[in-house]
Amino acid sequence: MKYLPIILVLITTITSDSLRRRSTIYIGSDDSLEKIYINENELDISELENKDDYSKVKKLEVTLFNYDEIQFEVTNKNELSNYDNAGLAVKIEYKDQYGKEKNLYTNLDDWECNGEKPIDKRTISKSHYPTWNENGLDDVKVIWANGNPKSAVCRFVVPKIQE
Repeated sequence: MKYLPIILVLITTITSDSLRRRSTIYIGSDDSLEKIYINENELDISELENKDDYSKVKKLEVTLFNYDEIQFEVTNKNELSNYDNAGLAVKIEYKDQYGKEKNLYTNLDDWECNGEKPIDKRTISKSHYPTWNENGLDDVKVIWANGNPKSAVCRFVVPKIQE
Protein backbone atom coordinates (compact mmCIF):
# COMPACT_ATOMS: atom_id res chain seq x y z
CA MET A 1 0.00 0.00 0.00
CA LYS A 2 2.84 2.41 0.68
CA TYR A 3 3.77 2.34 -3.04
CA LEU A 4 0.28 3.22 -4.26
CA PRO A 5 0.79 7.03 -4.09
CA ILE A 6 4.03 6.76 -6.07
CA ILE A 7 2.39 4.56 -8.70
CA LEU A 8 -0.54 7.00 -9.00
CA VAL A 9 1.83 9.95 -9.48
CA LEU A 10 3.75 8.08 -12.19
CA ILE A 11 0.57 7.07 -14.03
CA THR A 12 -0.77 10.65 -13.87
CA THR A 13 2.50 12.09 -15.16
CA ILE A 14 2.75 9.63 -18.04
CA THR A 15 -0.91 10.06 -19.01
CA SER A 16 -0.91 13.87 -18.87
CA ASP A 17 2.23 14.08 -21.04
CA SER A 18 0.67 11.85 -23.68
CA LEU A 19 -2.32 14.20 -23.87
CA ARG A 20 -0.06 17.12 -24.77
CA ARG A 21 0.42 16.75 -28.47
CA ARG A 22 3.58 18.22 -29.91
CA SER A 23 3.45 20.51 -32.92
CA THR A 24 6.47 20.96 -35.18
CA ILE A 25 7.46 24.42 -36.40
CA TYR A 26 9.76 24.88 -39.41
CA ILE A 27 11.27 28.38 -39.59
CA GLY A 28 13.14 30.03 -42.43
CA SER A 29 14.55 33.36 -41.25
CA ASP A 30 16.63 35.70 -43.36
CA ASP A 31 18.93 36.34 -41.54
CA SER A 32 18.84 35.71 -37.81
CA LEU A 33 16.07 34.23 -35.67
CA GLU A 34 16.36 36.30 -32.50
CA LYS A 35 13.41 35.26 -30.33
CA ILE A 36 10.18 33.26 -30.29
CA TYR A 37 7.29 33.99 -27.97
CA ILE A 38 4.15 31.98 -27.24
CA ASN A 39 1.50 34.07 -25.51
CA GLU A 40 4.17 36.67 -24.62
CA ASN A 41 6.34 34.01 -22.92
CA GLU A 42 9.79 33.86 -24.48
CA LEU A 43 10.94 30.39 -25.45
CA ASP A 44 14.51 29.39 -24.73
CA ILE A 45 15.99 28.93 -28.19
CA SER A 46 19.61 29.10 -27.05
CA GLU A 47 20.14 25.45 -28.02
CA LEU A 48 18.38 25.81 -31.39
CA GLU A 49 20.87 25.12 -34.16
CA ASN A 50 21.63 27.58 -36.96
CA LYS A 51 19.69 30.54 -35.52
CA ASP A 52 22.01 32.93 -37.37
CA ASP A 53 22.30 30.99 -40.63
CA TYR A 54 19.69 32.20 -43.12
CA SER A 55 20.23 29.18 -45.39
CA LYS A 56 19.21 26.67 -42.70
CA VAL A 57 15.64 25.82 -41.71
CA LYS A 58 15.18 25.80 -37.96
CA LYS A 59 12.97 23.07 -36.46
CA LEU A 60 11.26 23.30 -33.10
CA GLU A 61 8.74 21.08 -31.29
CA VAL A 62 6.28 22.75 -28.92
CA THR A 63 2.89 22.15 -27.37
CA LEU A 64 0.34 24.53 -28.88
CA PHE A 65 -3.32 25.13 -28.19
CA ASN A 66 -6.12 26.83 -30.09
CA TYR A 67 -5.76 30.63 -29.99
CA ASP A 68 -2.13 30.61 -28.83
CA GLU A 69 -0.28 33.67 -30.13
CA ILE A 70 3.16 32.99 -31.61
CA GLN A 71 5.66 35.75 -32.37
CA PHE A 72 8.91 35.42 -34.31
CA GLU A 73 11.54 38.15 -34.02
CA VAL A 74 13.89 38.18 -37.02
CA THR A 75 16.76 40.53 -37.90
CA ASN A 76 18.70 40.96 -41.11
CA LYS A 77 22.40 41.41 -40.30
CA ASN A 78 23.28 43.67 -43.23
CA GLU A 79 21.73 46.60 -45.04
CA LEU A 80 18.81 45.43 -47.15
CA SER A 81 19.34 45.42 -50.89
CA ASN A 82 18.38 43.45 -53.98
CA TYR A 83 21.15 41.01 -53.05
CA ASP A 84 20.52 40.85 -49.30
CA ASN A 85 16.85 40.33 -48.66
CA ALA A 86 14.89 39.92 -45.43
CA GLY A 87 12.09 37.45 -44.91
CA LEU A 88 10.30 34.92 -42.75
CA ALA A 89 8.68 31.65 -43.80
CA VAL A 90 6.98 29.37 -41.31
CA LYS A 91 5.22 26.03 -41.55
CA ILE A 92 3.48 24.70 -38.45
CA GLU A 93 2.44 21.06 -38.35
CA TYR A 94 -0.22 21.78 -35.74
CA LYS A 95 -1.70 19.04 -33.56
CA ASP A 96 -4.41 20.20 -31.20
CA GLN A 97 -5.27 18.65 -27.85
CA TYR A 98 -8.10 16.63 -29.47
CA GLY A 99 -5.82 14.90 -31.97
CA LYS A 100 -6.81 16.99 -35.00
CA GLU A 101 -3.98 17.98 -37.31
CA LYS A 102 -3.55 20.83 -39.78
CA ASN A 103 -0.60 22.45 -41.54
CA LEU A 104 -0.45 26.23 -41.06
CA TYR A 105 1.73 28.54 -43.15
CA THR A 106 2.88 32.14 -43.33
CA ASN A 107 0.43 34.13 -45.44
CA LEU A 108 -0.75 37.69 -46.03
CA ASP A 109 -4.17 37.29 -44.40
CA ASP A 110 -3.60 35.67 -40.99
CA TRP A 111 -0.19 37.09 -40.07
CA GLU A 112 1.02 40.54 -39.13
CA CYS A 113 4.55 41.93 -38.95
CA ASN A 114 5.39 44.94 -36.79
CA GLY A 115 1.67 45.38 -36.13
CA GLU A 116 0.61 45.61 -39.79
CA LYS A 117 -0.33 43.37 -42.67
CA PRO A 118 2.90 41.80 -43.99
CA ILE A 119 4.32 42.28 -47.45
CA ASP A 120 4.86 39.45 -49.90
CA LYS A 121 8.55 38.60 -50.32
CA ARG A 122 7.81 35.75 -52.78
CA THR A 123 7.14 32.06 -52.44
CA ILE A 124 9.92 29.62 -51.73
CA SER A 125 10.97 27.72 -54.80
CA LYS A 126 14.02 25.97 -56.18
CA SER A 127 15.46 29.31 -57.30
CA HIS A 128 14.40 31.43 -54.28
CA TYR A 129 15.72 30.10 -50.94
CA PRO A 130 16.52 26.67 -52.43
CA THR A 131 17.78 25.24 -49.12
CA TRP A 132 14.48 26.14 -47.45
CA ASN A 133 12.64 24.45 -50.30
CA GLU A 134 14.56 21.24 -49.67
CA ASN A 135 14.05 21.27 -45.88
CA GLY A 136 10.34 21.35 -45.16
CA LEU A 137 9.36 24.79 -46.47
CA ASP A 138 8.61 23.98 -50.10
CA ASP A 139 6.10 26.40 -51.66
CA VAL A 140 5.67 28.42 -48.44
CA LYS A 141 5.09 32.17 -48.73
CA VAL A 142 7.88 34.44 -47.45
CA ILE A 143 6.59 37.51 -45.57
CA TRP A 144 8.15 40.61 -44.02
CA ALA A 145 7.19 43.90 -42.38
CA ASN A 146 5.84 46.75 -44.47
CA GLY A 147 8.52 49.31 -45.33
CA ASN A 148 11.18 46.57 -45.45
CA PRO A 149 12.88 47.33 -42.08
CA LYS A 150 16.00 45.56 -40.89
CA SER A 151 14.08 43.77 -38.08
CA ALA A 152 10.54 42.46 -37.79
CA VAL A 153 8.31 40.80 -35.24
CA CYS A 154 5.77 38.64 -37.06
CA ARG A 155 2.71 37.43 -35.18
CA PHE A 156 0.23 34.61 -35.76
CA VAL A 157 -2.70 33.27 -33.71
CA VAL A 158 -3.29 29.52 -33.92
CA PRO A 159 -6.84 28.94 -35.15
CA LYS A 160 -9.27 26.38 -33.85
CA ILE A 161 -9.38 23.45 -36.26
CA GLN A 162 -12.91 23.12 -37.56
CA GLU A 163 -14.60 19.73 -37.56
